Amino acid sequence: HSYLHSADDERDTLNSAVECYQFQLDMIDYLVTHWHSLSNRNQNLKPLLSQTPIIPIANHAKLLMAPNQMYSPTVEIFAKLFKEDPVFPHSFFMQRNQRKY
Repeated sequence: HSYLHSADDERDTLNSAVECYQFQLDMIDYLVTHWHSLSNRNQNLKPLLSQTPIIPIANHAKLLMAPNQMYSPTVEIFAKLFKEDPVFPHSFFMQRNQRKY
């Protein structure tokens, strides 16, 4: 089994675009799916994860950022001010946010 080629074309596209490993996406999916149970067992999980670089960046391949270091590109002033900076999540996560979370 290759971490760079899965049965999910959307994930493979993201993996290729940001050279991100499949297990990073799986980890994020696991956290989202099991968030209620995980956060109930560990009250420190949210602050810890907010500081952990786990999210691929929109215009910087190979770069992962912590959620607390990112902005939403849907906020117009942030989109204008930080257009070229590594502060926005990859569009894959924005699409998923609208669809799934």
